[in-house]
This record gives sequence, C-alpha cells and structure tokens, in this order.
Amino acid sequence: MALATFVNDVLPPEEIRNYEYPNGDELPEPENIDDIKRVLEQPRKSLSPSRFSKEEFKKFKRADAHATKESRVVATVIPIIEGDAGDPRGVASDVAFSNLDHLTDGSLVCAKPDLYYGARPEQWKKEVREALSNFIVPSTQDDLLIAPNNFLEVKGPDGSLSVATRQATYNAALGSRALHALQSYGMEQIHDNKAYTLTWTYHGGHLKAYASHPIPPSTPGMQSGYAMTQVNSWSLTGNVDIFRQGAAAYRNGRDWAKLQRDQAIAQANKIAPMPTATTDTSEDELSLEFAHPPKRSRSPEKHDSTMNAPTTAKASKITKTSTTTKASATTKIPRDNETPKITKAPATTKPPRDSEASPATAKPPPRQRSLPRDSEASPATAKGLRDNEDAHDSEGLHDNKGS
Repeated sequence: MALATFVNDVLPPEEIRNYEYPNGDELPEPENIDDIKRVLEQPRKSLSPSRFSKEEFKKFKRADAHATKESRVVATVIPIIEGDAGDPRGVASDVAFSNLDHLTDGSLVCAKPDLYYGARPEQWKKEVREALSNFIVPSTQDDLLIAPNNFLEVKGPDGSLSVATRQATYNAALGSRALHALQSYGMEQIHDNKAYTLTWTYHGGHLKAYASHPIPPSTPGMQSGYAMTQVNSWSLTGNVDIFRQGAAAYRNGRDWAKLQRDQAIAQANKIAPMPTATTDTSEDELSLEFAHPPKRSRSPEKHDSTMNAPTTAKASKITKTSTTTKASATTKIPRDNETPKITKAPATTKPPRDSEASPATAKPPPRQRSLPRDSEASPATAKGLRDNEDAHDSEGLHDNKGS
C-alpha cells in the first residue's frame, strides 16, 4: 500500500494513512518497484568482510549508541552508512527549499532535508534552469545542487518517527515533481507510473527506504499527485550482515537516483533551444571577433627598405642583383667632393650601384657623378675605371653611361 499527498487535497501533516481514491481504488505501486528492489539488494565490494569487518561494525554500534541528538546522528552515524560518496559536491544539507513553488496552498513551511543529493549547476543549460527554476532549483543560492531526487531524514533517539516519515513524504513529493518537470520539458506531461525518486528515514538504528512517483490527479482538471511506497527496511544495529545489506541498499540507491537524474537532465538539455547569436558569448564566438595586431619589425632598416621598395618594372630591373655576389646594403657611396677610392676587383665582382644603397644608412648620390678623367688618373686607376665601365655595360646600364 502506498502513502500519498496531493497538491490540492493534502493528507493532514500530523497523520499519514493509507489512501484510497473516492471510488475505492487503491493507489498503484510504481511499475518499476521490483527493479528498484533488485538494485538495492546488490552487494557492494566496499562492504565485503575483507573491507568491513566485525570491528568496523562494533564502531558503528558505539557511534549509534552515543548519538543522543539528531545532529550527532548526522555527524557520526550516517557517514558510516554512506561510505565514500564520491564527489562531495553532489550532496548538501541544512538548505531550505525556499525557491520552489508551493506544493500545497502555501500553508506548509519550506522543506529542509537533513541530506539531499542533486545535480551540480554546470550540468544544465541556462534555458532549462530558467524555464524550470521554480520546480528544480531549491535555493536562490545559485551554486547549490539542483533537481534533488534522493533524500534522508534523521531523528535522534527522542525524535518522532512519524514526523520523520511526513518530512520524507514532503521531500519525496518535491523530488518527484522536479524529475517529472524535467522529463516533460518541451512536451506534454506524461504519467508512466514509474518512480525516479528515493527518500530514506533513519531512527533508532532502523533504516527505511521509500520510492516516490507522480500519479494522475484524483479529479480531472486538478494537478498531479505524488505517492510514496516503502521499498524495504533494515535494523542496522542488529548484526553485521543486516548492516551490510542496509548500507549497500543506501549506497546503491544513491547511485541509482543519480543515474535517473542524469538521464533526465541530458534529455532536457537536448530539447532546449540553441542560444541566439546576439546572446552567445562562448569562447569560440569571442575568438572570431578578436583580431591580432600587426607584427612589428625589430629592425627599422628592414621596415624602411620595405616601405621604400620600388614598384615599377624599371625600378625592378635596376635593382636586379648579380647571381654571383650581392653588394652589401651598407656600401658607402662617395660624395661629390670626394675622390672615390677604386681598387681593381675580380672579374666576377660587381661594384655597388646607386639603387642598392640602403636609404637607412646613406643618402642617395646625385644623378651626375664626377669621375676622374682618364688623363688624370694613374694607369692602375684608369684600368679599374675601364673594368667598371665594362661591368656596367654587361648589366644593361650603358644607357645611363651614354646619357
């Protein structure tokens, strides 16, 4: 038999009782209840005799006996049952679910589970979070877990089991609504009569597991209801074998709930619309808008020579270099009032020309150069001049000589 709470027809908080529809029908159990039971019954290697010994069990019993307050149970007993929870950011506690829409008429206080498991905010697309915020985001603090679907309520030895059960029912209904909203995102609401949410109670050494699932409204036009069905229970302080079974069920249930949650998130993210180009600030888009500045040259001479390079065909012909030996860009050009010092060069060596001088190192000479006449030059000098004239003729510069 299942326990139920409806959005507009809520069972009294002080009394949880078996529910029947007005026509006498009982609440249906979730279709996957047997599958959930099989998952919870699977053994865990971390609880094998070689890893969780009888000595470890004695420590658990002592911790439970010394925990006289609810806070001590949460701090010292539950961690032994929970074991290694993996990512510590996947579990939270002491958070009021103040951002969710009221499950009833607003007369109930916000839920505040002792522990709950949910999804980290970065798993979601922004569009999904915004559209379903009041159903899946429990708190306005945006770095807390979203869409919780696994809960634990704890009471100390003097606490009330009935209160813990009502709180568990309330938590589970909020979790079932969150998963149902995710599964129905972008489509019509469906009721597959399956549970995707678990809730647990721990009181006086006893651990109970419940599954919660949405059910169609009792009256047409009303909102959906949520039914809670007990899956199993374990007296953990009885013996080490029962402890291993109960702790394994809790850890298996935690993993199973995460799987259901991740699948619902992936489905909603897939349906969510793609962001528009005007609002997309992804890294790829920003990289397309960025333009690298032009590379600066370290050599001013190189920059000047590039800027002053000849652009006409005639200039290109003048600056053509010999295939044997290039003249240095820093060759000194004689001024008008200086007598050039000329030495006899090998036949394959070409003297530097006016166009090969670097504008960064010397001023260009005047177009008419005064050269020594043959009669004024020494025999060696005259011979060098004739050799230079022959070299210029061979490069097609006789037009300049003739002029």
